[in-house]
Amino acid sequence: MAYTSFQQTGPEKISKEPPVIIMHGLMGSKTNWKSLGKAINAKTGRHPSVVDKLFVLDVSPLSISKDISTLPRFLEIMQRIEVPMHLTMQEARKYTDEILRPAVPDPSIRQFLLTNLNNTEEGYKWRLNIEAIANNFNPFISTFPILDEYERYEGETAFIGGELSDYLRREDEEAIQELFPHSSFHYIERAGHWVHADKPNEFLKLFFSLLD
Repeated sequence: MAYTSFQQTGPEKISKEPPVIIMHGLMGSKTNWKSLGKAINAKTGRHPSVVDKLFVLDVSPLSISKDISTLPRFLEIMQRIEVPMHLTMQEARKYTDEILRPAVPDPSIRQFLLTNLNNTEEGYKWRLNIEAIANNFNPFISTFPILDEYERYEGETAFIGGELSDYLRREDEEAIQELFPHSSFHYIERAGHWVHADKPNEFLKLFFSLLD
């Protein structure tokens, strides 16, 4: 697993509290959390290797957003894109953006997808294994596995959703608490699915209040 570690270097800065480990969502990467990761480290200084709390950002183990159905189309187009090697990164992003535009009309989603475009010695490639995601999207990635009996997570859990998103639904809260009995639910106003990108200041304020 590739990751970026943000740590204070001075021994007086090292906290004895458990670390904050951020696991990004599908089609994302560690770079999406670079600025907020630094901010969280600067605020908390957390370093050791014991995890005792779970934060779930705008996703549910029960319901599936209608937006999920659009991802296979995005993946299909991304697989077909071949970016000319002579283009600069800025030109390559513009070139790719134009190809994505008809199928992905929302500019914020296109910009999110374009964060995965990488310039390598072999030319422009996606940071993601697009082929593997496309081949396993249905049913393995798009839904949680259907089991006769789920394990319960007894640790403290905070579900944070965007008010404008349908990924985490208020009507699911009671059922989610059957799986996460020590869970709480919080919704950030005027934020969509990418809560931390839409409302970074509000997200950090809520996150720190729940972390303490």
